[in-house]
Amino acid sequence: MMNKPRRNYVYIDMYEGHYDFLHPNETQYQYVFHNLPDGLQSMYIVKKDVDCDDDSVIDAAREIKVIIEKYLYNSDKEKIAKVVNWLEEHEDEQYRILLEYKIASDEWIITEAQERLDKNKKYLEAL
Repeated sequence: MMNKPRRNYVYIDMYEGHYDFLHPNETQYQYVFHNLPDGLQSMYIVKKDVDCDDDSVIDAAREIKVIIEKYLYNSDKEKIAKVVNWLEEHEDEQYRILLEYKIASDEWIITEAQERLDKNKKYLEAL
């Protein structure tokens, strides 16, 4: 049995919620970047839903940056700019790691399915 592959590339999780205590009914979106290097802030809250699938992390970061830059004051302006710069500098490497993960994940799924298939065939033959 193979171990399930780990996501070693930068990816984003999004959580919808009410994060502004002054406006508790207003829906906001929290974006958490995983696997960023130490020193880069990994969590941002904005008022807009941003597409953040694994193939578009850099695009999502750029869109979050544009949203944050429109705010009158936000202490995250420089921090998200650093994240975008890092993602741009490492775009090819991150894409390679993502593709390696997808291949390993697909191989894992196939192996797991084949093991279940073989096991079920043995049970069926034993009946």
